[in-house]
Amino acid sequence: MYRKVEIESPIFQRIDALMKLQGKKQRELTDHLGLERTSYTNWKKSMNNSYMLYLDRICSFLNTSPNYLILGDDAEKGCSLETDPKVLEQQIIHLFRTLKISQQRNLVSIAQMFKMG
Repeated sequence: MYRKVEIESPIFQRIDALMKLQGKKQRELTDHLGLERTSYTNWKKSMNNSYMLYLDRICSFLNTSPNYLILGDDAEKGCSLETDPKVLEQQIIHLFRTLKISQQRNLVSIAQMFKMG
């Protein structure tokens, strides 16, 4: 028999590490986001990556930047979102290429939801 191996995304690993470093509870984050408490557990188990929909609010809660969560750098720059479309595009492409194919499909689905909304 094979056992399923759960691999956290690098983005979620950084979220989780900041939560622990700052002594914040999972419940506090999910309450801040208005989500079910099981959401954090599902993210941790790589059941979904819906945390990407809340990235700006997670940054605000953790007092960090999207660059740090996505790319692992610029932690001290706060939570200002990038405004240069070319830089945003580069960040999205970089992130997309680091994902598994199933995660890439999920991200495309999420993008399509934004386009419809």
